[in-house]
Amino acid sequence: MSRNHSSHVLCYIAAAVICCITALPFYVLFNMSVRSIHDLGSKLRMPDAVNWDNYVQAFTESGIWRGFLNSLIVVILAVAMIILFSSMAAYGLSRARTRLAGYIGTVNLTVMMIPPVSLLVGTYSLMVAMKLVNTLPGLSLLSAATGIPAALFLYSSFMVTVPRDLDEAAMIDGAGILTTFFRIIFPQLKSVTITQMIISAIGCWNEYLMPMYLLQNSKKHTLILVIKSAFNSFNGVANLPLAAATCVIGIVPVIVFYLALQKYIIKGQIEGISK
Repeated sequence: MSRNHSSHVLCYIAAAVICCITALPFYVLFNMSVRSIHDLGSKLRMPDAVNWDNYVQAFTESGIWRGFLNSLIVVILAVAMIILFSSMAAYGLSRARTRLAGYIGTVNLTVMMIPPVSLLVGTYSLMVAMKLVNTLPGLSLLSAATGIPAALFLYSSFMVTVPRDLDEAAMIDGAGILTTFFRIIFPQLKSVTITQMIISAIGCWNEYLMPMYLLQNSKKHTLILVIKSAFNSFNGVANLPLAAATCVIGIVPVIVFYLALQKYIIKGQIEGISK
């Protein structure tokens, strides 16, 4: 057996082991979701009788549809603001040739290093003063504010690779700044935009801390809060199979969304490295 062939075999074995380790928590979660509440057997062994009633109960009694809709509203609003404001800011910073633009970039990097939880008290006080507590637009605005620094950094890294000749040609044709950006520059950023959409959408979908503090009204709960409430004990008994089924339902949209757009993430990473 040649050395190259042995290396390939070892790589495949290592990849298989990593895949198994990664898939194990999902298998255990699904295994628990199809069990009876009284089934205390090994979580690595499938139950003798598969119980789909947990999924029926999760869809009909847990408020998961309202949580799904609330999460979708938050994600759409937040991602739209992140993409719009960060891309426009990156365009301005990349085209500016002043020290101020460099200082703004440095401040942006500094803001990225600050954990959002450390600003929780001040953030909550600000949201109360602005009367944005228990509102989905308020949560969307907060999610966008915490996501813009990283998005701005990513857009700025790609924006500098877009030739300035495009701006000059647009100006000669009489196009203004906004027209130049939206009709000429922004279409050049398709791969990084989709990459940022995926990153921002998954981050907003899985956000737990801020919704927990800002959304006290159960009708405003996002999907992650519905999942959290499923783990609460009712009459002293925790229905873990029902909670696991709720988790599976909440995870599926994220997995489908990622698999549908993963090629754009890879394309964006390759373009970033090549440029």
